[in-house]
Amino acid sequence: MWIRACRRCTSIVKNNSLTSIYYTLAYEISIHLFILFRQKNLQQNMNGSCHSSPLNTRSRVQVAFEVSFAILILIASLVGNVFVVYAIHRFPRLNTVTNILIENLAWTDICMAIFHMPFWIVSLYYGRLMFSNATCQIVGSTLLMFGTVSLNTLAIIAVNRYLNVVKKHIYVKLFGGRRVAKLSCFLTWIVATMFTSPPLYGWGAVTFSEKFTDCVLAWEWEHFPYIVVLLTFAIILPTVLIFYAYISIYRKVRVSAVRLASHSIGVNLPNESLREIAQSSEQKVLLTSFTVVCVYLICWLPVCVVGLSQLFGYQQSRVFYMAAINLMFSSSFSNPIIYGLLNPQFKEAFKNIFGLRNTMTERRTSRAPRLHAVSTTSM
Repeated sequence: MWIRACRRCTSIVKNNSLTSIYYTLAYEISIHLFILFRQKNLQQNMNGSCHSSPLNTRSRVQVAFEVSFAILILIASLVGNVFVVYAIHRFPRLNTVTNILIENLAWTDICMAIFHMPFWIVSLYYGRLMFSNATCQIVGSTLLMFGTVSLNTLAIIAVNRYLNVVKKHIYVKLFGGRRVAKLSCFLTWIVATMFTSPPLYGWGAVTFSEKFTDCVLAWEWEHFPYIVVLLTFAIILPTVLIFYAYISIYRKVRVSAVRLASHSIGVNLPNESLREIAQSSEQKVLLTSFTVVCVYLICWLPVCVVGLSQLFGYQQSRVFYMAAINLMFSSSFSNPIIYGLLNPQFKEAFKNIFGLRNTMTERRTSRAPRLHAVSTTSM
């Protein structure tokens, strides 16, 4: 390096001044020092990644805990969503247009539990990729596709409820039959495939991440255009749509509750009763909207934050990566809770499936004669 710099300076002396020689020498030295410093850092990072993999430092207890927790997520996701699908087809009251969308949401979570989570669990157990690179590409693409279908379905459900509450005449025209609902479900899969398949043919990439311990999107600068497109159309736009829909629903129901209370009560009751009834309706709508929004943010936002921090060079410990991906997969069994257990019709259906309704009915009928006997003896 120094010899080349001296030769460079000697060649310049013949045709340039002493000042230009100093500038040229300083430039040559700074460039070579930067190259040496860069190579040294790269070598240290490579050595560190080879000898201090976070998966090699796990204890048996940690491996057992991670695998057991992942298996619980898989079982809860599979069982919960299977019961949702079974209830929709078992009870005619649940076979509605809105529940067609909920069934599509359940099927995306079932597919996530069957076609992706087992590969994730195997990688957690062995601590490395146990499949070929081609398999990793396909498995990682299914993760992106099922997640995108799920978010798009949530957005369509929000639009469905928005039209049902705010734009009733448009809702009757669009969702008056089952054809539009089924077409919407079909479009969620088409759109998801369109935005998540590019890594399979060269735009963007899917790679095995040791910190996620799964085949995920490669958060690297060379794939930045695809990351921007995916985040925009798969996360940001559905999120904005969901927020707008539920906020509009809350405002509409709040106004309707006040009007209904004023017409039903009249002027005989004081204003405090009006306020209590309106506030009660507001709280119910706010609770539902708040639950949907919070669960969505809690489950999906951490993965984006961790991935973007890695994209901009901020490396976090593996704990953050594992917490983010576990929360992401937890959304697969939280959806039946939100759209199933919080729905009175699904509650009644689940009680019939598990036999709880018959048991409660038998208890009530058995208590009735006892109460009648007690009342007669007391008389």
